[in-house]
Amino acid sequence: MFGWVVAAHQIAAGVIAFVAGFIRSVDGSYNFAFELSGTACIATALGVFLIGRSLKPVRPLAEAV
Repeated sequence: MFGWVVAAHQIAAGVIAFVAGFIRSVDGSYNFAFELSGTACIATALGVFLIGRSLKPVRPLAEAV
C-alpha cells in the first residue's frame, strides 16, 4: 500500500508541475496556480474533518468474518 501512495504522489506532483507551467505560459504569472493550490489545500483540510465519520458504525474486518 505504501508503494501505491508514493507512486500516486509522484504522478500527481508531475501533473501539477506541468499544469502550473502551462498556467504560467498562458497567464504570464504563477498567481493563479498558487491560488488554485491554496484552494485545493483548504478543501482537503476541511475534508479531513470528515474522516472516520459515518452514519452507521463500521465493523472491523476481523469481526465481519
